[in-house]
Amino acid sequence: MPKASKRKQYFDIIRRSRTHFETFARIVGEIKPGYHQKEWFRICQAIGDDPFDGHKHVITAPPGSGKSQLIAVLFLAWMIGRYPEEHYGLIVYADDPAKERASGIRDIIENSDLYHKIFPDVLPDRRSWGTKAFRVQRRRVADFHPTLRAAGATASVVSYRLSGIVIDDPHDPKNSDTPAKREKVYLNWEQAIKTRLLDGAFRLCITTRWAEDDFAGSLIRKEKGWNETVTQAITTKGKSYWPERYSIETLREIEEENPGTFAIQYMGDTTKGSSGMFTGLATYSGEIKQEIAKLRIKTGRLDLFNQTINYMHPEKGNLDLLVGVGIDTALKDGEKNDFTVIYIGGLDQQGKVWILDRRKGRYTLPELTAEIEDVYNDFQPYAIWVEDSAAGTPAVQTLKAGLPHMPLVLQNPTVGGKRSRALSMQPYINSGDIIFPKDTDWFQDAEYFIMRIGSAAHDDDLDALFMLLKNILEVRHPSEYDIEGRLQATLVFK
Repeated sequence: MPKASKRKQYFDIIRRSRTHFETFARIVGEIKPGYHQKEWFRICQAIGDDPFDGHKHVITAPPGSGKSQLIAVLFLAWMIGRYPEEHYGLIVYADDPAKERASGIRDIIENSDLYHKIFPDVLPDRRSWGTKAFRVQRRRVADFHPTLRAAGATASVVSYRLSGIVIDDPHDPKNSDTPAKREKVYLNWEQAIKTRLLDGAFRLCITTRWAEDDFAGSLIRKEKGWNETVTQAITTKGKSYWPERYSIETLREIEEENPGTFAIQYMGDTTKGSSGMFTGLATYSGEIKQEIAKLRIKTGRLDLFNQTINYMHPEKGNLDLLVGVGIDTALKDGEKNDFTVIYIGGLDQQGKVWILDRRKGRYTLPELTAEIEDVYNDFQPYAIWVEDSAAGTPAVQTLKAGLPHMPLVLQNPTVGGKRSRALSMQPYINSGDIIFPKDTDWFQDAEYFIMRIGSAAHDDDLDALFMLLKNILEVRHPSEYDIEGRLQATLVFK
């Protein structure tokens, strides 16, 4: 190719880089984009072409997918070049990594010959050229706000005129290991960062998922207008999303070592918690109603009568349930559970457990004792299992003092983690032996927390259900007693 043609081609690329982000990233960042980054480029290009259109995007991708280099560094450097009069924010999980990314942007502006050719008028303002905040030279010399301000996810963005913001991995293991810490990250965004954005400012969050209620989850659930793009490490065709960097064998090894972490962080799947522990909840339609029945018990010389409750399903008829109650109380020592959850379930003759009710609330001790008494009066269970905890123990003691006939049983706190408890319930739930009433007003909330074990904010539903199932599934149904010559009971009237 003649020198003149090469020179023209070179300057064509330089001119194209000013308005075309992928070209800019290829020559300034010296990167060869992966196929999975194609949509990322489209999103960034749309923002660059119309930055004040109120763009709101969440890009979810595995660790090591190249999102920080491409978007937190190269994209912001490109945006500063295109719109040097504006102000931008960069939020990372902590101050030090925020400083590192800001330094990367600053180095491009200061030291890249190609950047100088693409944006010749964008030069450092030496009066403000720090590692966490800096300015480029601007027409408005009185504008004291930094061109870029970088900060940790729980810090304030001290700038009052942000034209756009990139949130890059707002979580790390330290600020994501409890619901309270995850909530703190979002609250800081809501109260100290989002308020700094101008009308129409772009918002771009690039992240690896940590839990259902992490920052990205909170954005999508609580705020309107956010669009999400999810890049999964293993594609729907079973191939690596970036074979040039990660073989499918490597990804499968990571998955095998820790399937729960892989499901959330590499696949962006927070919907089923620990790698999809449960395939789904079996449900029944219609309301199971109580009917009072009298039983005649033959003792030989005398017939005794006993009143009992039958549980009648509109299609199944009398379910002949043995009813028990499992209670997981809030305020356990060493934990920060917000709720007390109560599950009421009945064991039928086939070994299935029909969930009759579930109650959930933030109860004081007097409220908890009143709730337990109410459950006892409503269902007349043969046993109420309550975890021996800071709230459960005094509640049981108080109730036994006033109602000694109530069948309260204190249980030692469950040992092992939530994963082991979920595994013990897995065969019963996945086989459909635990049946939930889908027409109730609480089912969706219960399903949400049960199906998201390991990623949802609270484990109260898991613990209460475990308390019920581990006890009631060990009991033999009363219908079996007749075979062994026990007292026989017959229904005489309803």
